[in-house]
Amino acid sequence: MRATKLFLLAAMAKFSAGAYVLEDDYQPSNFFDDFEFFDGADPSNAYVTYVDQSKAEEAGMASNDDDFVYLGVDHKNVATGSGRESVRLETKKTYKHGLIVADISHMPGGICGTWPAFWATGASWPEDGEFDIIEGVNRQKENAMALHTSAGCTVENNGLSSGKLVTTDCDVFSPNQPTNQGCLAEAPSSFSYGPEFNAIGGGVYATEWTSEAISIWFFPRFKIPSDIKDGNPNPSSWGKPAAHFTGCDLDKYYKEQKIIFNTAFCGGWASGTWNSDKICTAKASTCEEYVQNNPEAFKEAYWSINYMKVFQDKPGQSPKPSPAPPSTTTTSTSTSSSRQAPPPSTENPPTTTQAPPTTAPYQPPPPPPASEPSAPSPPNDPPAPPSAPAPTAPAPAPTTSSSSTSFSYDPSNLPTCTPPPKPSCVTFTTKTTFVTTITRNPKQAIVPLPQPTPTEYPTNNKYGAGWRRRT
Repeated sequence: MRATKLFLLAAMAKFSAGAYVLEDDYQPSNFFDDFEFFDGADPSNAYVTYVDQSKAEEAGMASNDDDFVYLGVDHKNVATGSGRESVRLETKKTYKHGLIVADISHMPGGICGTWPAFWATGASWPEDGEFDIIEGVNRQKENAMALHTSAGCTVENNGLSSGKLVTTDCDVFSPNQPTNQGCLAEAPSSFSYGPEFNAIGGGVYATEWTSEAISIWFFPRFKIPSDIKDGNPNPSSWGKPAAHFTGCDLDKYYKEQKIIFNTAFCGGWASGTWNSDKICTAKASTCEEYVQNNPEAFKEAYWSINYMKVFQDKPGQSPKPSPAPPSTTTTSTSTSSSRQAPPPSTENPPTTTQAPPTTAPYQPPPPPPASEPSAPSPPNDPPAPPSAPAPTAPAPAPTTSSSSTSFSYDPSNLPTCTPPPKPSCVTFTTKTTFVTTITRNPKQAIVPLPQPTPTEYPTNNKYGAGWRRRT
């Protein structure tokens, strides 16, 4: 035991000279200055028409007037042309390594036909890599996190995350798993995505990208670490991430990345899983038919973003205090189509008076003994029947000791936001975002590069590889 403690202290001391320093602060006031609106053809063949900033603001699909960024979709008109109108924002700047922290109070997920994502990708896909922080389709319950690369990158299933690692081969054309599945991890709780995320007022997603690992944490609104609130994030104090991708030479497979928020519809993933969901198929025979003719169904298909910050690890520097962001203790409302900031929470989130420890990259604990079972295989049951509407106010926050420095996301500590009981997860095994060369001109469509057709592989995936988009 003493040797283990000494090992962990030594690992912490190795990084004690470094600190995460704020590089870019994307607040509502400057969000649209530092992101560009992409209005070309969707690279993933989704049923969507992306509009430019002028049209988005005029139509009420984009706003930053109320101390938060609203990114919605057209929920008033029958869709025409290439699909329902929506927005896709990409950072003008690119990044290599760093810590991405985003405070989000509402997301578009959990609605039949939707395909929202918060992700990053390089200029050439898949050679420059892609990682997905938030993503899902239709009535999916838990968040899906993934890496997508060219051939040769595989990650370790070492039990160092709180989520479930579903696949370990990040190659989008791997012959051993469905096309474009990549390294896929499933979040440990449905509070991480969709209606249940919105019901608790959302929270913070933090993604640390180093040469050794890409790690993703989710902190519900009532468990956001004080060091994040103070602008001095310290991943070494956060406990296990929801996803921890390591074991691959990431610097070889990941180049400069743009960060993207978008909401798409249908496409290979949402359309391909449409018939597996009895609730969705009862609404229309196809995903495109439903999305086209039911605009009112997408009033809640919007992002509400309080801020996004990008930090860089600067050895020998002290972190600089960042300006206090607008109040983010909010919860979302799901009964109105107007863009109103969610009402302030009346609950008492945990607080701490202890100063955050010295910042250091996340250092996982020693791996579990070999005798421990590995993560279970992904579920193959069909989606659960619809559950009762999620409550519109957060549940009471758990009691937290002020002397604790661990803010790990443990789903067993989360309050029950329902009846009814927690729904079973929706099976998902693929990710079909297809991005190739991204130019600086947002009006120019991205043309997919030809890729070899991969060998079909028999898996227990009930959707099969046949429905997935081919180039």
